[in-house]
Amino acid sequence: MKNSWDWLAFISYKHDDIEWARWLQERLEQYRLPSYLAEDYPDIRLNLKPIFRDETDLGLGYLDENIKESLSKSEYLIVICSTNTPKSTYVCDEVSEFIRQGKVSHIIPFIIEGAPEDCFPAPLLALEKMPLAANVNEISRDYAAVKVIAALLGGVAVDKLWQRHLI
Repeated sequence: MKNSWDWLAFISYKHDDIEWARWLQERLEQYRLPSYLAEDYPDIRLNLKPIFRDETDLGLGYLDENIKESLSKSEYLIVICSTNTPKSTYVCDEVSEFIRQGKVSHIIPFIIEGAPEDCFPAPLLALEKMPLAANVNEISRDYAAVKVIAALLGGVAVDKLWQRHLI
């Protein structure tokens, strides 16, 4: 039986990087699936909504309880990674909680600055096998976003989505 998630993904970030979190959330939620992909992958999700971000989706109540509940109701965790990230207790706690919930294979690092050893939160660095990251410094921020989209779609080839983006 497949899990039913309230959130497709939870974006974790240090508030110094809030503009990147806003940009990525908007980019993901506005993404439109190319029709040819729906034909090639009949079980693929048609959109990437909803994406949780504390500023837009956190309800009233106790912060820790709301965050843990939102993490448990999220299929993926996207971690905005910069040299600010390792200093964030909140990001470290959110990543640790997601790992504790047994969803380590659904963590997507999104590097905006630095190398993994400089920008990943400690719980990611402690993993035996670190997840592959989308890095805005590789080609562009758009390419990094497309890599996140491919992961959220369950492993659709990045090249298929990138070619569509270029058009």
